[in-house]
This record gives sequence, C-alpha cells and structure tokens, in this order.
Amino acid sequence: MGEVVGAGVKATAQGAKALTRALLGEEVASKPARDILADLTRDSRNWLVKKVSDSDMLAAARDHFDKLGTDAMPADVLPEWLGVAKAGAARESTRNKVVGPLNERGSMASSRLKSDLETNLGPDPAPSRIDSELEASQAQVKGRYRPTVMGQPPQDFKPVAERLDRLIPYRRGGEQSDLLNIRSMLNDFGKDTVSSDPAIAYETRRAIDRLLNAAEDPEVIETLKGIRGMIDARAASGVKGLDAQFAELGRQREGLLQGQSVLADGPRAMRPAELQEKLVAGAEPQGTLIGPSAESARMRQGTLGDIYRAVGTEANDMNALRKVIRGNGDWNREKLGMMFGPENADASLNAIDREALFAKTKNGVTSTADAAREAGFEKYLGEVSKPQEIPTDKSWTDLGLSTARRLARSFLEANAGAHAARVAEEVAPLSVLRGEQRDALMEALMRLGRENIIDQQRSLLINALFQGGGKAYPPPPSEKRK
Repeated sequence: MGEVVGAGVKATAQGAKALTRALLGEEVASKPARDILADLTRDSRNWLVKKVSDSDMLAAARDHFDKLGTDAMPADVLPEWLGVAKAGAARESTRNKVVGPLNERGSMASSRLKSDLETNLGPDPAPSRIDSELEASQAQVKGRYRPTVMGQPPQDFKPVAERLDRLIPYRRGGEQSDLLNIRSMLNDFGKDTVSSDPAIAYETRRAIDRLLNAAEDPEVIETLKGIRGMIDARAASGVKGLDAQFAELGRQREGLLQGQSVLADGPRAMRPAELQEKLVAGAEPQGTLIGPSAESARMRQGTLGDIYRAVGTEANDMNALRKVIRGNGDWNREKLGMMFGPENADASLNAIDREALFAKTKNGVTSTADAAREAGFEKYLGEVSKPQEIPTDKSWTDLGLSTARRLARSFLEANAGAHAARVAEEVAPLSVLRGEQRDALMEALMRLGRENIIDQQRSLLINALFQGGGKAYPPPPSEKRK
C-alpha cells in the first residue's frame, strides 16, 4: 500500500510541477539571482515582501529617485522606509548605521546646492567685489575730467549767468545764498565778468553736484538741476563722453544693489511686472553711449549673489533657505525665470526643495518627538522577538522538569531577541542606501516581489490540483505588470 501511495504522490507532484512550469514559465524552476538581499534571514525578507516589494510602489519610488538624484535614499520617498530608519536610529546596535549616512549626506548639502546653482545659474559673482571694481572705474573716469577740460576752446556761459541773475532776486534763505555762490563761481577769478573757460564751468558744475547731494527741498533740487543742465549743454564733447561713462557705471552699481533685493518678501516685494520693466529699461543705453547698458546684467549678478549669500548663511536651516529664495507664492519663481530662464530657475528651486527634503528626513529620523512612522517596523520586530511558547500542562511538573522549562523559555527568549536584533541590523541600513547600492536594492525588491507573486500562484495551483481531483482549472492570473 505504501509503495502504491508513494508512487501516486510522486506522480502527482511531478505532474503538478510540469503543469506549473508550463503555465508559469521556466522562471519558477530557475534559482533566484544572488543580489543584495540574498543573505537576509527569512523574517527580514518577509517584511520586505509584505511592505516594500509592490511593483507600483517601487515604480513610484524610482520616479522620485530620478528627480532627486543619486543622493536620495529610500527613507526620503516612502513612509515605510522612513519608519525603518527611525526604528534603526532608536536602537543602539543600528543607530550609527542609520544616522551615520544621514549625517554624512547632510554635511555635503551646501556643496551639492552650490554645484547645482553654478550649473543652472552661474558661479557666485561676489557683488561686493564687483561694486568695488565699478567704484574704482568711476574714480578713474573722474580723474580724466580735468585733463579733458583744460585747454578746450572757449564756450559762452553768459546764458547761464543771466538765468541766475533772474532767479536770485526772488529766492530767499539758503537757496538764494547757494545761487549767489554759483553765480560768482561762473566769473573769472577776481573779476566781475562771466568766464568762457570750460575748466571753470566744470568746477562750477562739481560745486552744484555737492549742493544737490545735500538738498532736500524738491523745488531747490529742480532749480539746481536746471542750472547744471545748462552748463552741461555747453560742455565740450569730451566731457559729455566722460559723463556718459560715469553715468553708465553708476547705473551698473545701482542695478547691482537693486538685484540683491529682487527676491525680498513682504509688503514691498517687487512684482514680476515691475522687474520686467526694470530689465527692459536697464538694457537701454543713455547719453552718448552706443549699445545696450549693462544695468540689467548687474541686476542678475546682484540677485545671484544674494542667492549664494543665503546658501552660505542659511545652509544649516534648509527651511529658512527655502523661504528666502522661493518666498511665498509664485513671484520668486517667476522673477527668477525672467532673469535666468524658466528651466534654470525651476532646476535651482528643485535643488533647494531636494535639500529641504533631505534635511527633513534626517531630522525626522534623529528626532524622538514623533514615533508614529516607525510603529509598523517596530511592531514587526516585536512579533519576531516573541519566543516560541512552551507547554504549561502538568506533565512538566510530573516529570520534575519545571526548572528545565524555565531554562528552555529563557533560552528561547534570548534567541528570539537576538533574531529580532538581527532583522533590525539587516533591514535598517537598507533605508539609507544611496547611488548604485540603492538602485541594486530596488532591482532586488522588484525580483523579490515577482518571486512572491509566482510563489503564491504556484501554491494556489498545486492546491487546486490536489483538491480538485484532476479537474481542469483556468490558468492563474498573470504576473502583475507595471
């Protein structure tokens, strides 16, 4: 009878195996590929199968990794892995294996961000250095005025003097005194005659500039500017060229300064439409210069310099940095797009968002304030650490083995606790893998999920074969595809 039954079972098993291979393919019969998960314990693999091997979940994780780059970790994109990392950080045996990689990645945040900004927006222009260079250039232009006006042909400045003579009697106080001084400056030294020397007119204009810098009354300012304009209209051609150069350098300095406040938030934040107007106007030449002005370019440098300044001072607080550069709403994104191009702006803001996410992961793992995320994995470790129950009936007492029972239970508890610790040591470090190791983990999880589906299908099929008495059943559902 035993030979008959054994032969029947063997034949049935062989038939089931053949049918399984026919329906599910040769993949079932082949040995699983050796990968990063090959040496894990059964309980570790069971958790991975149940929680993180779903094909849709893995596809979504891969999409996130593509956007975040090689430094992204599983704990950044899936709450299940974040819970594993938190549980690992809470255990002394695995803390360094989890917190260490997070700290290492965090220490490079500023370098990564600067590299991305340099790629998309350009290198740090150092606005203070640029302003010093522009100021030095202005000083050089100033030094060329006197040599230019010396020896120039005479000019008629009598209309300017006559204009002053008509204004002075009707002005009072300090304004009248200032106009009297200007009028006397136009005369030849020691004489009561209006000078025709362009050098004297130039020095008079410089004196008017000093008065304008200190003036506050709008009417006084308007009057002084009118007199200065009359002098400029009669200046030598060389002076007008120097004026244009000096003014252009001044515009560039102003654009550089203004650019550093383009991303400022609050009630006085610059609107995108206002920035667009300034960028257009800032490219138009003024005076005798030919070609576009560099004022708009300096505004871009000022803004870029302010971004690098924020990175240098706020890199330890990515949320603060994100608020400084991204701001509230979409204005800053729109303004950065105007200045550097929409794609470059989006890439730079995404890099900041990425580092903010990395910092959030690190803070979430190392913080003990929120334990909700790790509850799932901790619960699983608790189940693994439960020892096998030992019978408590009176047979132990009858046999005088109560002491042996206690020893056995103690041994099982220690063994179960050690096994749970091993599961934590195996799974926790996987949550903070990066680069090629992370990608290898994703590939292994994909295979693990496929193997699990095939195992389930095989079990259902074999059970159906044994329980159905040889009846035909429809083929099992196909493997879940992405």
